[in-house]
Amino acid sequence: MKRVRVYQQILSEENLRLAIQEVCRSHRRNGDHSLNKKVLEIEANLDDYVKLLHKFIEDLVSGDAHMNKPIKRRRWDRNGDNGRGKWRDINEPLLWPDQCVHHAALQVMIPHIMRGMDRYCIASVQGRGNSYGVKALKKWMDDDPIGTKYALECDIYHCFEELDPAYVINALKRLFKDRETLWLCDAMMEYGVLIGAFFSAWFLHLTIQPLDLMIHDKKYGVSHYLRQMDNFTIFGSNKRKLRKLLEDMKVWLAAVGLKLKGNWQIFRVGFTPLVAKAHEMLPEKKAAASPAKNAIRSWLSVWSRVHDSSET
Repeated sequence: MKRVRVYQQILSEENLRLAIQEVCRSHRRNGDHSLNKKVLEIEANLDDYVKLLHKFIEDLVSGDAHMNKPIKRRRWDRNGDNGRGKWRDINEPLLWPDQCVHHAALQVMIPHIMRGMDRYCIASVQGRGNSYGVKALKKWMDDDPIGTKYALECDIYHCFEELDPAYVINALKRLFKDRETLWLCDAMMEYGVLIGAFFSAWFLHLTIQPLDLMIHDKKYGVSHYLRQMDNFTIFGSNKRKLRKLLEDMKVWLAAVGLKLKGNWQIFRVGFTPLVAKAHEMLPEKKAAASPAKNAIRSWLSVWSRVHDSSET
């Protein structure tokens, strides 16, 4: 893949202005619905803040400035832990200047990151939310019952906390060749690949792209594949090949300091306990329909509910 230089685009006045406006647009009001005074101040002096952001990014690259430590907040995710709910620690970078730096850099980098992204890598990608994934799964199951006979489901253990910025920089080197951009990204990750930061999902997508390509290798017999951030849903007609793929995925992830959770599953679609429970809750009229279609419908409803939190 051709490598590009993007640092001057990041520093362009038009890009910096757009980044500031985007951050202000999404933070116009506080949690109590009052107007955000910092946003009002920035908007009233936008030209001055564009110059300040330009200088701050240059100082980050030279090492004369550092990102601020993000604020940690705990949020209850009602869909986490297979629908049982769980607390998540979310990092909230400062609105100024940190979030403006993130947006300024990523606005330019995202089109290049998406060049090598699998069509069915979803979450935090515009137009590829949970409903996009459900539609794809339903189409695959309806059109290819043989290819979707077995499924492998697994996800990465604490992917953001465990992902070392050094591996992200190596991934970024595949796309970007100007050292200033790499130094800027390194400065952005001073406190790690943060859950809640704008750049984190995109950096994870880029780091895992080689694994996406490996999964499509013909020797694994994968007919359909969908990744929702760090969660993998893989279909095939041969359970033995899916087991081989699982072992090779573990090896690949270990090479970048990551590992799979121990709750991975390889199963025949429609015969898991969660699907059986969902099937029991169907209305009587639907329960009398085709058992195969009911199994698919039940599994899709379970998948949608369990993965609905991946947009975080």
